[in-house]
Amino acid sequence: EDPDDSLFISIIIQSLVKMGANGNVYAIGSSSGAALAYRLAANAGTELPIKGIVTKAMSLLQSPSRSGPGMLNYNQPPSFAGARQLSRKKNGIRMLQKKEETLPISVLNIMGENDGLIPYDGGDSDIFKGHTDFSLMSARVSMTTWSQYNKCHHKHPEVSE
Repeated sequence: EDPDDSLFISIIIQSLVKMGANGNVYAIGSSSGAALAYRLAANAGTELPIKGIVTKAMSLLQSPSRSGPGMLNYNQPPSFAGARQLSRKKNGIRMLQKKEETLPISVLNIMGENDGLIPYDGGDSDIFKGHTDFSLMSARVSMTTWSQYNKCHHKHPEVSE
């Protein structure tokens, strides 16, 4: 069964909002925690109001496009800062709702070229334990994907050493 971590975190955030929290929500993670931060940001919206992420030692997943069947399980942001069709269950029936506008997500990614587990240039990783359906984008392609999603004027991410 799909544990649906993004939905779980969404429920926590919504509970905090109901209790009076009203600040911005950011996620930070390293390695597999960074993969979760990416997934949270890729699914950001009304139910998952993520404003920004800091990721270390991880790139966006190239494939698969989803981590599970849940509606907050996309592994990449929408291909443009536009909309993603949402669906909800109402009385056990899945209903399509209006498209939800997406907002820019601030992203800071920290990667090293000599990481033995997460390849800077993307591709396969031992972290996937032989599952061949998982593949990483390169660090630069990951940041270019976010740059395009955010409609940045500078299409190439800033890289520093």
